[in-house]
Amino acid sequence: MLTAISESVAHQEYRLIIDIFIYLDAFDRQLLRRFGLTPTQYNVLLHLDPLSGQQLVTLSDLMLVARSTISRIIDQMEAAELVHRVTDPDDRRAQRVVLTRAGVDLRDRVHEAHGKALEEYLSGVGLAEQEELLLLLRKMRSGLAANVGDGN
Repeated sequence: MLTAISESVAHQEYRLIIDIFIYLDAFDRQLLRRFGLTPTQYNVLLHLDPLSGQQLVTLSDLMLVARSTISRIIDQMEAAELVHRVTDPDDRRAQRVVLTRAGVDLRDRVHEAHGKALEEYLSGVGLAEQEELLLLLRKMRSGLAANVGDGN
């Protein structure tokens, strides 16, 4: 006879966060498709400054993706003229990725549309609850970030 698995609070939190991530990912994919972007490409746009940009290695670390993956994504975005590579003035062996004018314009338009859609999509939670949730999520993120890479 099969029995249900009893889940700890940590397991329940994990499951809820995974479920929420799946819904948010679907929401992002649907909205970003209208702009010709993937969620990863949008994340790149958010991490780049049009003046100083980011080194490819730093971008890879920030997004927790392999360097080969970030290089492929940047190649695609460069072909779409959203970003371009420049020699790093502090390390001539390294390259930085910076936003083009088209990249800045697209990032700004998408960010505005994304924000408006999120407000509607997440409107089931009141303002006071949202502030409490933000506090708890920030605390959880700090704890998780501190444990990434230490073998736990």
